[in-house]
Amino acid sequence: MKIIEDIVWGSIEVSDLSLQFIDTKAFQRLHNLKQLGTCSWVWCSANHTRFEHSLGVMHLAKRLLHHLQDKHPELGIDERRIELVGLAGLLHDIGHGPFSHVFDDSIISELKINNGWEHHESRSIDIMKYIIEENRIEISKDEQDWIASLINPEKEYNDFWHNIISSNGPFDVDKADYLIRDSIYVNKKPIPSIDKIIKWARVIDNKLCFSEHIQIELNDFISTRYKMHKQIYQHHAVLSVQAMLSDIMLINKEYYRKTIEEKNIESFINLDDRILYIFELSKDNTTTNIMSRLYKRDLYKIVDRIESDKKLDIKENKNQKIIESKLKWVPNEYKYNNLQLYNKKTNQIVETKQLPTYIYTILDKS
Repeated sequence: MKIIEDIVWGSIEVSDLSLQFIDTKAFQRLHNLKQLGTCSWVWCSANHTRFEHSLGVMHLAKRLLHHLQDKHPELGIDERRIELVGLAGLLHDIGHGPFSHVFDDSIISELKINNGWEHHESRSIDIMKYIIEENRIEISKDEQDWIASLINPEKEYNDFWHNIISSNGPFDVDKADYLIRDSIYVNKKPIPSIDKIIKWARVIDNKLCFSEHIQIELNDFISTRYKMHKQIYQHHAVLSVQAMLSDIMLINKEYYRKTIEEKNIESFINLDDRILYIFELSKDNTTTNIMSRLYKRDLYKIVDRIESDKKLDIKENKNQKIIESKLKWVPNEYKYNNLQLYNKKTNQIVETKQLPTYIYTILDKS
């Protein structure tokens, strides 16, 4: 076991099994993937990485499961299972490409990739299996498949295990870590607290539930996520930089196209945010021009933003770029999307509602 000090959670215990993954090139690469992608071009302190976030998710997953182990001895939650869920948290983002969601949302879709590597979760699973094979880590095939199902849950999974790392609702340990971590690094206050949320987590009818009497804390958490999207993640300058980096990546797509099409893991783990400066040295005139505009803060201008409760088909005109964003969790009178609440007196699940919102940002590239 090893102790790693973290700015958010303090001392994080890392098991020997987890260290076998951490001490690899594939995982250490996360040091060169910024958690907030292009936000660091606007918030100078937003330089934290996927490396520390992944450690935080692992830590919270184990913390939540040890709580549930104490509250529900009848579930038979054992230490091996907790360790495997922790690994799912540790490895859930290992498949991100350069600039994270920009890579998936703009680059992969533009390349029309349909070989199973369309999303970072599927790449994370392949890289996990690659690390296990390359380093002869003792994890069985069944255990590997189970970790994979936690990283990228399919619709048929509706049990509490598959709502810990990643869920369709507004709370899971991935969201908990990045919301708190991001808030700290962009100095966005108040910083949400999850202590009471974890304290009142229970398993009812094989579902992860939270007591309805902590709706204020839940609403604070959801409101923070909403505000972070509106004020930080979708800030006009952040989206402008995102669009410009996306154009640079697409201009230079032949550099990494073969890697993605052939699902070449050894080549993929050499791709990270530093790729931007490789492209800058290519002497491509358009790339050089966009980089020059970035340095001078001559960003693409936002000409319109459209919000809708349904998906729209908006066509790009010449010299335009459109970015689609989706907010699944819009606070509204304590009604939440896919969050299971329970009444602590009756131990019965309380019904909730779904509130999606689409946002389309239209930018002028001229």
